[in-house]
Amino acid sequence: MPLAQLPHHPGPLLLAAAAIALLAITGTLTVLDRLWPPPTGAALEYSVQVLADDGRILRLYTTPDGYWRLPVNLEAIDPRFVERLIAVEDQRFHGHPGVDPLALARAVVQAVRQGRVVSGGSTLSMQVVRLLEPRPRRVSSKLIELFRAWQIERRLSKDEILALYLTLAPYGGNLQGLPAASLFYFGKAPRFLTLEETALLIALPQAPEARRPDRNPQHATAARDRLLRGWAADDRIDAPSLQAALRAPVPESRLPAPRHAPHLADRLRGHADARGRVTTFLDAELQQRLERRLAREQLQLAQGQTSAALVVEHGTGRVRAWVGSGDYFGQGFPGQVDMVSALRSPGSLLKPLIYGLAFDQDVAHPQTLVVDRATPRQAWSPRNFDRLEQGEMTLAEALMQSRNIPAVRVLDRVGPDRLLASLHELGVAAVIPGSRRPGLAVGLGGIGLDMRDIATLYGAIGQQGIGLRPQVSTGDGAADGARLLSGSAAWQVARILLETALPEARWGSGRPIALKTGTSFGYRDAWAVGVDDTHTAIVWVGRPDGGYTAGLTGLTAAVPLLLDVFTLLPDADPHWPGPPPDGTLLARTGDLPTHLQRLEARDRLSAPPAPGPRFAFPADATTLAWNPAEPEILLDVRGGQPPLNWLVDGRPTRIAAQGRQHLWRPERPGAYRVTALDARGRAASVRIDLRTNAGSPGYPDTMDRGTPLGVRRPDGEAQRW
Repeated sequence: MPLAQLPHHPGPLLLAAAAIALLAITGTLTVLDRLWPPPTGAALEYSVQVLADDGRILRLYTTPDGYWRLPVNLEAIDPRFVERLIAVEDQRFHGHPGVDPLALARAVVQAVRQGRVVSGGSTLSMQVVRLLEPRPRRVSSKLIELFRAWQIERRLSKDEILALYLTLAPYGGNLQGLPAASLFYFGKAPRFLTLEETALLIALPQAPEARRPDRNPQHATAARDRLLRGWAADDRIDAPSLQAALRAPVPESRLPAPRHAPHLADRLRGHADARGRVTTFLDAELQQRLERRLAREQLQLAQGQTSAALVVEHGTGRVRAWVGSGDYFGQGFPGQVDMVSALRSPGSLLKPLIYGLAFDQDVAHPQTLVVDRATPRQAWSPRNFDRLEQGEMTLAEALMQSRNIPAVRVLDRVGPDRLLASLHELGVAAVIPGSRRPGLAVGLGGIGLDMRDIATLYGAIGQQGIGLRPQVSTGDGAADGARLLSGSAAWQVARILLETALPEARWGSGRPIALKTGTSFGYRDAWAVGVDDTHTAIVWVGRPDGGYTAGLTGLTAAVPLLLDVFTLLPDADPHWPGPPPDGTLLARTGDLPTHLQRLEARDRLSAPPAPGPRFAFPADATTLAWNPAEPEILLDVRGGQPPLNWLVDGRPTRIAAQGRQHLWRPERPGAYRVTALDARGRAASVRIDLRTNAGSPGYPDTMDRGTPLGVRRPDGEAQRW
């Protein structure tokens, strides 16, 4: 078309072309947005925070990539901090779509005029992109940041973008985010920051390494003061506030990370929620004071020794303090071993439970008479800790003095099996050495328990006979209780333990504490347990390696610590445990029913039980030759109380006996589990793999039935059964 014939008004064509170009750009961006979605911080990993019940941080762990990074809750940050941050970093933050054209134009003009970069023109959204996806500082990287910022703005709200910036902003070294910087530089949450602290933490991310106050305090101070003076010039702060802020020094060192309750925190760190939090029931003040008390005690203990303590709240089962050793980082003993959860011998600590069960079974009463004297005809004759015998005494006196002989006589009437069944009902998985059937020795410490088990049992004394498993965190749910003793038996035991003699020189407050001590065999464990109306507290002293310590006893080593623990607890009811529950029998010995007046000694206390059954042949996981013509397999079982019953793969099976040996006739080869049950229900099992040798190469012709493959009998001849 000749130029003379072109339209004189090209505006509509240009507008149409511009519209088409805009649609093309928009379509391209939309396609790229779908094909290349931006990071939004959803996969961020946070430092694990183990928190006290009031939200205070007890223990903090770095992220897997080695940073201190805490999640941000904007509601917990002073709004003035947010306002000042936006004024410094991105004045039009709430008005742009991720990119601020005016800021970019200003940055270009300043760079041209001064020959250097004065301001980058980056919005907070663009900085978030850079923090999520670090790239080399190039023009191409800048273009990608512009696009990514637009993408993020399409997906996240302004508050979410701001929270991401405050989570990821660099503050020098391995500090990321405002909460971590506020904690490590000032030891506080962001909502408590002062004016000068706010200015420093806004200035730091602009040059985090150059302005680190712990490395370059002068540069940090200068950057902070420039902001403060700028705010004063803009009438954001008054002159007195400015002068006070300018006089304040910057922190010249970082504070250490919180390291309270380290043993419990190590157990719980794997149970953090998506934001890295684990909330415990610990009382922060009580935990820290108890840690300091045990740390002082650690300085007085012998080489290789340490102490531990546990405090549990009645009614809820919540653990209020957990100190696994006197010094987590200690030298000379394994301080990182958690003695709260370690299995140890409880010494005499089960005696109150034994007596309480006897009271409930109508076997005995606190005023029942018992003779504290060993009987020569007994199969097993325990001795008292002091090697002395007191003669006739009441059971209340025997428990107050923790006499061994009366306790074993009471346990013989209650029954060790009944004792362990009571523990099992409360979720206490007691460990018997060698996995044997329980004998009378369990009453004197021949059993493995940890502090949580002991807290469960003694908590029942303070909770009218109801035992609660200790709960350490909100993830545990509500504590499930089970009745251990009747209310009357729990009251009787509490009244007896309240009469235990205390070292009055160390304790004169009159606070009611039901106290019990324990010392394990060989002076390896020293225990003290105290119960009042609101808490059960336990203290242990000893060697984590189980070594012997001369003269270590619960009374001398653990009781002083326990009494100090109770000084840290809330005041107790001075009238606890109160009046006896209805139905409690209150009587002197002579007024008791005849069967309760005296606990007669038996001629023979229950001897330690005979060992259960065991397979002498075949051994476990043995492969045996099997011939269908002569299918008998020899089973040789030793020990146990006859008669034996048999299970093959869990099904009852009849197996003929020939003395101590049995002949089993399996119908086919294959893998089997054979179990022998004795009259007491004790079991022994072996796994047997039967293979036919008919025509099978490599099997010796002289192989006997029931003989392991490739093994001849000692006489070298085949033997028929």
